[in-house]
Amino acid sequence: MLWKITGTDVHLVGTVHMSDRPVDLGQTISPLVDQAQVVAFETNWDAPQHPKTGMQKKGKRLSDSIPPDLVADTKLELAAINFEGDPEAHEPWDLALKILGARSQEWGFIHQGVDHAVRARMGSKAQLFLEPVGASLSAFGSGPLHEQITMLDSAVRRQVEGRALIIRLVSAWWERRIEDCRAISIAQHAALPTIMSNVITARNAAWLPQITRLARGNKRAVVAVGLLHFVGSKGLPEMLGDAGLECIAVPS
Repeated sequence: MLWKITGTDVHLVGTVHMSDRPVDLGQTISPLVDQAQVVAFETNWDAPQHPKTGMQKKGKRLSDSIPPDLVADTKLELAAINFEGDPEAHEPWDLALKILGARSQEWGFIHQGVDHAVRARMGSKAQLFLEPVGASLSAFGSGPLHEQITMLDSAVRRQVEGRALIIRLVSAWWERRIEDCRAISIAQHAALPTIMSNVITARNAAWLPQITRLARGNKRAVVAVGLLHFVGSKGLPEMLGDAGLECIAVPS
């Protein structure tokens, strides 16, 4: 999916971070990447995370903060995916993401996503990373404990729904259905209001000055960030509009 900041040579590509098939950027996005002078991404996906990311604070254990039955079910699930390490040393949100990551591979999401396809095509062009490594994970970790528990419970016990959600989001990209992205965003914000605010809204606000500078410069640029950052009243098109920059969807 594609947006353009009117009056500029800046295009924004809505991405998904995994796929069930090799990604084809198509005849609209590919030339934009080829012609771009700068390509911006959420972060440097290839850089290593800080070793303490997702780990419990010193002296704390997973069992201290979540119900015993969920601890037991989580450990069974981690054993099933051959998780290496001590589950007790990890925070609930971190285990939830690790479980979903492993299971998504089993569900057929074995291909790297749109971000990787853009990066592979851009060659040696100048890159801009909108946030430091680990910022997205820190956004999950800053959520309240009860929402982290909801995340973990869903990852462990409601995998049918989790698989359906990933299928719907990836399909929304392939079939260019922005209405599905809106519905997913609404549901996720209802279930995890603080975490989603941190992961989507706060990060959009943090990225806005850099995207604004690109728009007010004179270079051809492509900005590739996740689809859910484009929907809702705090999506990037709305925020850019509030900053005086019209951002419109264009066919892709």
